[in-house]
Amino acid sequence: MRHEILYILAVMSVLAAGCHNDPPVIGAPDEKPSITENMANANRYIVESEETQINAYVERRQWKVSQTQTGVRINEYQPGEGKKLDWEETAVVEYSVSDLSGRTIYTGMCDTLTIGRRQPTAGLDAALLQLHHGSKAYVIVPSNEAYGMVGDGDRITNRKILIYDVRVK
Repeated sequence: MRHEILYILAVMSVLAAGCHNDPPVIGAPDEKPSITENMANANRYIVESEETQINAYVERRQWKVSQTQTGVRINEYQPGEGKKLDWEETAVVEYSVSDLSGRTIYTGMCDTLTIGRRQPTAGLDAALLQLHHGSKAYVIVPSNEAYGMVGDGDRITNRKILIYDVRVK
């Protein structure tokens, strides 16, 4: 009887092992993706997803936008007649912030900003370098150029694409 139980357990073990399927792995058969590769793939997915969302948003509004190398979109709806903003220049900027759903996050903000200091976000800073004094523009900032994975600790959640409605004085 004891041998029969051991035999049954052995058969069940073989059957269970034969049913186990590892997920497909890209690359060499014995290699599993590293944590770095997994993070890179996750980041690539986030960037591609945000690109799709931003492009759809721009298309729905039929905006003509310029784009920085980092993916920030600028729709200058009222060109400024003053001089172009320059690196390390101080400018007064009025702005409101919303998200892609249209939810207003901040309104009536007015800050004196030093261009090139990545304030309040790197994305807005990059856009300001494309504008002139007197410009009014919508600036769409992907999350990696805004507050990224952490948010601002107040009203902006993590991975939030931001739309700034900006007026440069």
